[in-house]
Amino acid sequence: MKLILSLPHKQKAIILKKVKILYYLVVKVLLKKGILSPSTKKSFLLAYSYVILPKLIRKITSLILNGNYNEIFTTIRSILTRSLHFDKFPLFIAKLITILNLANFLLSPKIPNKLLLHLVSSFLAAILTYPSFQRHLIEKKDRYYTLDLTLTLVVRAVDALIFSPYFNEVGDAVLFILSSYVIMESWYFHPEKLTPDYRKWISSAADMDEDILQGFRYLNDGSVKYLNDTDTEEDVPKKQKYFEEFCIKYGKNPKLGDLSIQKKLPCEVVHCFTYENCERHALYRFMRSFKMSLKLYGSVNVLLWIMFRRFKMPLKYIKSTIRSAIFLASFSTLGWYGLCLVRKERLARLFPNVSQTTWDLLAPKVGGLLSGFSCFLEAPSRIKELSLFVAPRALGTFVSPEINDKNLFYESLAFSISFAILVAFAKEKPGRVRGLVGRALRIIFN
Repeated sequence: MKLILSLPHKQKAIILKKVKILYYLVVKVLLKKGILSPSTKKSFLLAYSYVILPKLIRKITSLILNGNYNEIFTTIRSILTRSLHFDKFPLFIAKLITILNLANFLLSPKIPNKLLLHLVSSFLAAILTYPSFQRHLIEKKDRYYTLDLTLTLVVRAVDALIFSPYFNEVGDAVLFILSSYVIMESWYFHPEKLTPDYRKWISSAADMDEDILQGFRYLNDGSVKYLNDTDTEEDVPKKQKYFEEFCIKYGKNPKLGDLSIQKKLPCEVVHCFTYENCERHALYRFMRSFKMSLKLYGSVNVLLWIMFRRFKMPLKYIKSTIRSAIFLASFSTLGWYGLCLVRKERLARLFPNVSQTTWDLLAPKVGGLLSGFSCFLEAPSRIKELSLFVAPRALGTFVSPEINDKNLFYESLAFSISFAILVAFAKEKPGRVRGLVGRALRIIFN
C-alpha cells in the first residue's frame, strides 16, 4: 500500500481503478454464486441491531434523564463505530455466514443430501471463525461472553434436536422451574458459578442486601452457627458476631443477631428491618420489584418493536410489558416469601429433631424453587422463551470458566456442532428451531 501511495498521481489512479474493477468483479461473482447472498447482509444487520440498540436505548435514556443533551450525538457515534470492529459480534456473524455460503457452494457437488450439506458447511464455517472471535474477547478480559453464547446455542440445539417436537407449555415450565432452582441455589451459596453480569443482575432484581447473602454463606460453611449451652469458647467460629454487626449497621439492637441468644434468626433481620411481618414484607418487595421490572420490560419491548414490528406500538405490547413486570416481581416475591415460609416456627415444631441451621439453609433453596412457578403468570409463548433463556445459565453452573487450551477447544467444538444443528434445521425444518433464535435464523436464511 505504501508503494502504491508513493507512485506518481497518474500511475496511482490507474492502479486504484484496476483494483476497484477487480473488487467489483469479485463481489459480482460472489453474489452470483450465492456466497455474498442477502443472508450475509441480513445476518450482519440483525447482529448489529442486537448489539447497538440496547446500548443506545440505555445510554440515551440515561443522558436525557440526567439532562446531558450535548453528549447524545457523541455517544451515538461512539456506540455505532465501536460495534464495527473486525472481531466484534456483528462482523463475526457476517464472516460466519459468508464462509458458510462459500462452503455450501464448494461442497454442494460432493454432498447431494441437503441436510448433511448444511451440517458440514455450518460446522466448517464455525470451527474456522469462532476461535479467533473467542480469543479476541478473552484478550479483552470478557471470558463469559463467548461461554454464554456457546451455552445458549447448545441449549437451543438440544431443544431443536430432541425437545421441540414434544415440549409443550408444561414442559417449558418444568425446564424454567428447574433452571431457576439451580441458578438461585448457586446465587445464594456458590456465586462464583454464575457470570459476574448475571450475578449482578439477579442481586438487583432480588433486591437483597449482600450482607444477608453473605450471612447465609457463612451459615453454610460453618463460619457462623447457632450456639447452645454445651459450646465452649473453642467452638465459637471467628465470624460469630457477623449478624450482630449487621444489626448495628442498620442501627438496631445487636441482640437480634446474637445467635447465642436467638434460637432462630428473626425474619425482621432477614428482611433488613423493612417489616417484621413476612406477608407485609413480601408485598413491599413485590411493589419495589414491579417498578423496576416495568422499566426493564419497557426497554425490552421497545427493542422488539424496533426490530420486529417496524415501529408499531399496539396496545398488546403495553399489556405484555405489564404482564412481564408482574411475572418478574412475582419471581422475586415468591423467592422472598419461600425463604420466610420454611423458617416459620410451625415447621420447626412439626420436626423438632431438625436443627434451625438446616431450616435456614433449606429456605433459600425452597424460595428458589417457588420462584420458578411465577412463569405461569406469563403467556405460553413467553414461557418457552424464558425457559430457553435461563437453561443456558443453569447449565453454566456445571461448566468451568477456567481459561486453558482444553476448555477453549471444547467450547469451540460445542459452538460449532450446535451452530451446525441449528442452521441445518433452520434451512430444512424451520419449525424445529423455537424462540427468538429460530426467528432470527428464519429471517437470515429465508
